[in-house]
Formats: sequence, C-alpha cells, structure tokens
Amino acid sequence: MRKRRRGKAGGVKKRQKRCKGKPFLPSIIMGNVRSLNNKIDELQANARYFQEFRDISLMSFTETWLNDNITDESMYIDGFKLLRGDRNLDLAAKQKGGGVCLYVNNRWCHPNIAILKGHFCSPNIEILTVGLRPYYIPREFSHVIHLTVYIPNRNVAREAAKDLSTVIQDLEIAHPYAFIVIDGDFNHTNLKKTGVHYYQHVNCPTREEATLDLCYSNVKDAYNAVSISPLGESDHNLVILYPRYRPIVLRQKPAVITVQQWSQESLDQLQSTLDTTDWDMFIRSSSDIDELTDAITGYVNFCVDCSVPTKQVKVYPNNKPWITSTVKSVINRKKGIFGRGDRAELKAVQKELKDCIRKEKAIYKRKIENRFTDNNMKEVWEGIRLMSGYMVNNHKSYLPDTSIDYANALNDFYNRFDCHDFSTQTDLLRESLDDCAGGKPFLCVTRGEVYREFSRLNAFKAAGPDQLKPRVLNTCANQLADIFTHIFNLSFCTKTIPVSWKRSCIIPVAKKAVISCMNDLRPVALTSVLMKSCERIVLRHIKPLVDDYLDPQQYAYRAHRNTEDAVLNCLEKLYSHLEHSKSGNSARIMFFDFSSAFNTIQPHVLADKMLNMNISHDLIFWILNYLTNRSQYVHISSSNCMSDVQYSNTGAPQGTVLAPFLFTLYTSDVRSSSDSCHLIKFADDTALVGLIKKDDDREYLEEINHFVGYCDKNFLELNVKKQRK
Repeated sequence: MRKRRRGKAGGVKKRQKRCKGKPFLPSIIMGNVRSLNNKIDELQANARYFQEFRDISLMSFTETWLNDNITDESMYIDGFKLLRGDRNLDLAAKQKGGGVCLYVNNRWCHPNIAILKGHFCSPNIEILTVGLRPYYIPREFSHVIHLTVYIPNRNVAREAAKDLSTVIQDLEIAHPYAFIVIDGDFNHTNLKKTGVHYYQHVNCPTREEATLDLCYSNVKDAYNAVSISPLGESDHNLVILYPRYRPIVLRQKPAVITVQQWSQESLDQLQSTLDTTDWDMFIRSSSDIDELTDAITGYVNFCVDCSVPTKQVKVYPNNKPWITSTVKSVINRKKGIFGRGDRAELKAVQKELKDCIRKEKAIYKRKIENRFTDNNMKEVWEGIRLMSGYMVNNHKSYLPDTSIDYANALNDFYNRFDCHDFSTQTDLLRESLDDCAGGKPFLCVTRGEVYREFSRLNAFKAAGPDQLKPRVLNTCANQLADIFTHIFNLSFCTKTIPVSWKRSCIIPVAKKAVISCMNDLRPVALTSVLMKSCERIVLRHIKPLVDDYLDPQQYAYRAHRNTEDAVLNCLEKLYSHLEHSKSGNSARIMFFDFSSAFNTIQPHVLADKMLNMNISHDLIFWILNYLTNRSQYVHISSSNCMSDVQYSNTGAPQGTVLAPFLFTLYTSDVRSSSDSCHLIKFADDTALVGLIKKDDDREYLEEINHFVGYCDKNFLELNVKKQRK
C-alpha cells in the first residue's frame, strides 16, 4: 500500500472528492425515478448545490417516462450531457412508462461519447449502451462501456437475462479491453444465472427491504455502494457507487529486469570466441561426465556474458507492448494539459496521442509478422491474441503466498507421488542389467545429427536450470556440435546422464482466476535444453524398436496417426454396432482421466516391461538412470523465491521429450480382452467403448473393473472427479 500524505483523509469518498474529474473508474448515481420530467427541478438543484451530485461522473436513471414530446432542452442539467433511450412503443409490451437515460459529466468525459448498438428495446428489457473515452482512465482499460438496464416485469426474468447476456457477449468480442459496467432496475433478475460472469456491487436495499437496482461490472471490488434518499416521491432509493478500484500500476511496483541485447555484432564475437576454443583441454582435465558437462556449460555461459551486452529495463505491470517511451511522453504531456484546463490544446494532444499509438501498433504488427519468417509461431499467436483481445485474461491470478515456506510446500505437493520406497528392486534391476550389458554403446550419435538438433531449436524458448539458452545453441550450432557430440556419446557409453541435465526448475502457473488450493497451480518444469536435444535423438532411435509392441489402439506417437483417427475409430465402432445390430442394443463410453499421469511412472515397473520388448539392456539402464534420482525445486518468479531441492525416483517431469512416449510404453500392456469392449488411447487420454447387446452390460462393467485393477497394480491414480460416462 502506498503511504498517504500527512493530513490526507482516507477512504473512497475522500479520494473521490480529491480526484473529482479524474476517478480511476466512473462514479455513478443510479436509481429508478418513476417519471424524470416532474423531478428535473430537484435534480438540477442537487447538481448545482451538492458536491456529490456535481462531481459525479455518470447519473443513470430508469423509468424516465420520457417521450418525443419532452425535449432534451427541458431535461438539461448544467455541466452534463444527456443520452436518452425512450421506450419504443412498437417493440415494448406496454405503451406507457419505461425509458432509460444517462447523464455524463463534461468534466469527466467530453466529447468522446457515443451510443453503441442503438437503444435495445423489447417486451422483456430496455438497454441503453454508451461508449465513453474519458480524459483519464487506467491504462489496463481502453475505454468505458456503460449499460443502463430496465426490466419491467419479474415474470420475464429468464428471457431478459438471455437478451442482456447476448448484448454483453457481443460487446466483449468487439471491445475486449473495455471496462464494462451495467446498472439499472433488474426487478429480481439475476445475471449470474446466465453465461456471463460479472461482479455485483450493490449490497444495500433500494426499495423498502428489497434490492432491485443492481450494478454489475467486469472488475472485482470495483465499487462501494451507498444508498441515499430517493428523487421526489419515487419508491426507489438512489444509490451512489464510489469507485474503490486501484490501478495495477499503483498495486504493483514496476519490475526492473536485465535483458541481453542480441545483435549481429555480438553473435559474431561469440562465434569467433567459441571457434578458437580448445575443447580437448576440457576433456583431458575432467574426470567424469558431470565435471565435463559443468565445465563446458559454465564456459559457454561465461563467453555469452562477455560477448553480449545487457541493459536494465523497467517494466510496468499495465503496459501493452506498443506503449513505448514516445507514447509515454505524449501521455505525460496530456496529463499536464488536462491539469491546466486548456480544452483546445487538450483536444490537439489527444489527436496526437491517437496517431502515435496507431504508429506504434503498426510497428508491433510488423514485428509479429516477422516472427513468421523465424518460424516462432508461439509469439505470433500471442501477439495476434494480444492485438485482437481474443481470450485475453485482464485479471491476472496471483499466488496466495510468495514466501520460501510456501515454495517448499509446493515442492512437497508436486513430489507427493514419490511415496514408495523401491530402492531395493531398482538396485537389483541395475545389477542384472549391468551383468547383461554389451560391450558397445547402444547408440552412437554423429556430429551432423547434433548440429541438426541445435539448428532446429526455437531461439526464443526459456533456458533450463543450467542457464544455457537455446539461442546460443541455435546460433552457435557449428561451434558447439563437436563437444556436445562427444558428451552425448559419453553418456550413451557410460549409461549415465549428467546431474545438471536431470535437474528441474518448476514454475507454478495458475489454472484458475482464483487460487483456492495447490492443485489450482500447474507445475511447469524447465529442464536442460541440452537434455531435450539428447532425448529427441534417443526417441528417434527407440520408436522403431518398440513399434510392434505398442497397443494397436494407441494413437499417440505412432506414424501416420493422430487424434482424428482415434475419434473416427471410436465413431465407426459405435455406428456399426447401432446401425447393423438388432434393436435393443446400446453403447456406453467411459472416459478415464489420470492424476498427473507422467508423474506416477514407477521406473522399475517400466524397466521390467521394456525387458520384454526389442530394447537393449544398455538402453534400459540409461532410461532407468534418466528416471531416478532427479532433483527439482520450485521457483516463484514474482518474488524470486526458490524452494529447497528435493530428489524424486518416481515419474518423469512434464515438459520433457521422453515422458509422454515412456508413458505409452508403461501402459501398452493394458488392452481390452472382449470383442464387445474397446480401449482406445491417446497417450494418457483413455476411453472404454462398450457395445452392449440387449442391455447386458456385464462385460462392460468387468472391463471397467479390470482397468481400475490394472491402475492400482501399476500405481496409476485415477481422477474420479473427472471420469465421464
């Protein structure tokens, strides 16, 4: 929280008085007035003599009972602009009454005001939609959209809610970054029962003991509501909505990050440094593969630090990528002009700001288009979503705690499946594999293969715990291919993997907007880029060896197969059974979901299964070394907090190359034994299709029990909450 100046009173009301024409969100007076024409004198007096009316941003009224015979001049209020939505007699159910209107304070917004989509009027609901671009609004919002709603009858609540949700969804698609506020007389209609998830802010009675006048917005905790005396003899109290929202830039401090300035000159210097390096010196001075790997990785990172300059950049939490220093200077100039009150100069600088933002957006657009040539499709789609607002989450989820204790608790939670001690079985398995090992390495990789792997790396991916960036391996593939070819072959020969390549940095990423438990945080594991390149080489080697042993109904990681084939196979079995069988037959499908499927692999069980496949003992020993004694820690980036290191002997971390394929090998022996039941799999997604004849589902239930028993025997946990029939 920012400290308040001495002598300054706190609270949203005091802040509203201090800000006046510059509230973070529009302050609103709303209510059902039941004929505004005979109450306009009182409203004009309130706006002239009472500060809370005079400084309000918007006044939203329902049941105005205005018609064509009442002119705008007769409803004029000094300092406000009137926008009307009179009842359309041809569309409304009743010929009298109704109508909505909105008064906009000129000191808050003028002249960027427009009625959007016209005035929506039906027998169920009346909606006046107004788009506003005020003099000041937090940068996370593009503009304000205000909807004044009047629902005349509680008997049409469901139909009215559907009409309103349709209007809101259209606005959200057209204006993804807008702050949307909806208020009016809802007459017992609840917007929460529709597909629109907005926050309701009025918690005080508005008509006797009932709360009929409501206010919704797309921002949580946006307003404090206070009930005041009604206008004239109306039976509805007026409600003042004081904005309590604080912009992101005030809630979060700007982050200062250090970025590397990659240029052709720095790349040339780095390549020339690596070209003149005597790699044999590192090989001769290293006693084992761990020492050699650490020495090479540290040296390459040292060369990068010496060759590539860095700079510090201040990143504001509410900045869009096209808000550059040029745009910020114009924004600051606009703030100064607004404070002086020069309307003519303010209009000119607003036009300049609009042109400046348009130019910077065009520059950002060309930058995204250039990503096509770099084959960086992730940044392409992220840029397109950011510019279009498609599926953009403006309300970022925050971790409930960023301390070391919470990081350690998360690490314990992510390592919860390592609860069995199979060290004895694993040691015996290692001894038997070592006794049967051959004299030659199971795989010998060439320099060309390593060079191709490095050349295909995405330069914009994140580095692993060893901090060796994919950009370095990609741009210096020719210089680094020889030494890492030697390290890869040394790993295959000794059947060991460097300790630094088995380390995982886990970044917790929120699955939901509101985090209620640790299971709402997805563990994204960052592993060594070198290890991923090595895994791809091993994967190409192992696939043809086990192709005959994989389940024919497994559609993942098979040549010329994909999800469409799995779906078509399932539909073909269903249609052929239902169309060509006798009447009275039916079909049932059970969809199984595993809890952290890849994290539950037991290495010794997998190795026993691989012994029955066409895989050499040396390769099985290498995979066993790959899956055991892995180290992991949790990194909370917002506080730069790291947990203690833990070691795991169960599963394979998400994000590795081999983990999904090893899971298909792990579950290749579970198959349906009945002609009327078919187990269709795509990696860890499994569906049991039961073709039932004459309501006899005994075989189908037996297959379900068999699959559940198989999961228990192989230490696989089913997520019962996500099972679907």
